[in-house]
Amino acid sequence: MKLLCFLLIMAMAAMASKPPILTTLYNFSNDDGEAYAPYGGLVRAHNGVLYGTTSAGGAFGNGVVYSLTPPGSGGRSWLYQVLYSFRGASQGDGSNPAGTLVLASQGSLLGTTQGGGANNAGTVYKLSPSQGGIGPWSEAILYSFSAFDVNLPSSGLTVDSVGNLYGSTVRYNVYAPGGVFRLSPPSTPGGTWTETTLFEFQGGAAGSTPGDAVPLVDATGNLYGTTLYGGVNSGAPYGQLGTVYELSPSQSPGAPWNEEVIFSFPNPSAGAQPAAGLIMDSSGCLYGTTSRNVYSVTHGSVFKLTPPTVPGLPWTEQVLWNFLGPADGSAQSPLVFDAQGNLYGTTIDYGDLSACTMGCGTVFKLLAPANNPTGAWAAGWNFEFTGINGSIPFGNLVLENGSIYGVTYTGGQYGYGTVFQLQQ
Repeated sequence: MKLLCFLLIMAMAAMASKPPILTTLYNFSNDDGEAYAPYGGLVRAHNGVLYGTTSAGGAFGNGVVYSLTPPGSGGRSWLYQVLYSFRGASQGDGSNPAGTLVLASQGSLLGTTQGGGANNAGTVYKLSPSQGGIGPWSEAILYSFSAFDVNLPSSGLTVDSVGNLYGSTVRYNVYAPGGVFRLSPPSTPGGTWTETTLFEFQGGAAGSTPGDAVPLVDATGNLYGTTLYGGVNSGAPYGQLGTVYELSPSQSPGAPWNEEVIFSFPNPSAGAQPAAGLIMDSSGCLYGTTSRNVYSVTHGSVFKLTPPTVPGLPWTEQVLWNFLGPADGSAQSPLVFDAQGNLYGTTIDYGDLSACTMGCGTVFKLLAPANNPTGAWAAGWNFEFTGINGSIPFGNLVLENGSIYGVTYTGGQYGYGTVFQLQQ
């Protein structure tokens, strides 16, 4: 009986490590004003429609928002449609969307652009479908950033329970390295949204450059995120290592939020330079990726942070996986759980070195301890892009019914990016 149970466990582990099958749902091209270079990830509606953005191309060259509708019973291919082409700063519109979209009420979409707007410093926008779903979508700029405020938002948005939007920016005014903002909805429909700068990063121990990392909102309204640089351990001999931070509301109305750096990466053996946001499990533990580790400046790791049992004590880091290269590479995407607690993410390089100089990137699966005979985190599978089927997977992944959806920034049939589906 023991032998039978052991063989069953090993068979299950072998099935879990079987590489997935890739289907390319769409190949982007830059011919004749086509959109290309999808930088942000995807969001999936309840009817299976995928929504995403490209950072370039479209009718005005400033990027687009697009949809991909799954095939019906007739077996046709996925239907690609441009919902909106950004007009750019000269028309008072946004340009170059980068972050992942958010699904809002009545089928509308919320997002950010890195450039454009009234001050050419980026925007937060809303796209709404037409009445009855027939006709063009309409855009509204909810907020235009300025050079004297947080600006150049490259992350997507997080929405809390009352409809506030949170995001991070590359810069705060023309000097400081980034900030975190909140955009509050108007009290009456059609009113003005209110922007509040919650925190301005100053570098050093407080961290700097939250960049692409979308803030995570917990059940009590606190924010968690990462900074690419800074921390108490930055400097010789390792350079800029990065942080994980928590922001909590100030007791004084209108004052900046309070920052606590809950983890400063101590050295590259613990990972360094986290470039993506975080996810949280039911126990309040945080999971994320770093773009560097002790093995190379270009590889990275997957980490877990466990909160202290006594408030005020340090959080505890556990490195779940180190990417060694050349078989796997630099992890720069947010992670996602499946129903069994396994983790999925992407790397932007390594993998297949035959088609791309530094490799075309991968999608990886890590088996949770409960699903691994050894009782530890372990490699599930590592899917390697080859260039012709996509290269440089960016942004978040979407898991649904055993399928994994994502985008590649380049590669594919025309070399300008893809939308893909992996089936386990």
